[in-house]
Amino acid sequence: MSAKTLRRIGAQAVGQTTHRNAKGVCTVPDYKAMYFELFRASVQAVQLLQDAQTRAEQQLLAADLPPLRLDETEPDDP
Repeated sequence: MSAKTLRRIGAQAVGQTTHRNAKGVCTVPDYKAMYFELFRASVQAVQLLQDAQTRAEQQLLAADLPPLRLDETEPDDP
């Protein structure tokens, strides 16, 4: 095997990283903490959208626009 092949054998897949602490020992990412961070961000995003919708509805109601009226049309005679 060539040196290039040997380096490829030990290579990691795309998107994978090795986490090593100060002693050089591989560590695993804290997936629970990452999940909770993602969940909190999702909750904040939903709250932001709900607040924006509420403000938009309040602005629409405060505008006091005239009601929409649909005129009835007579049916076409064949």
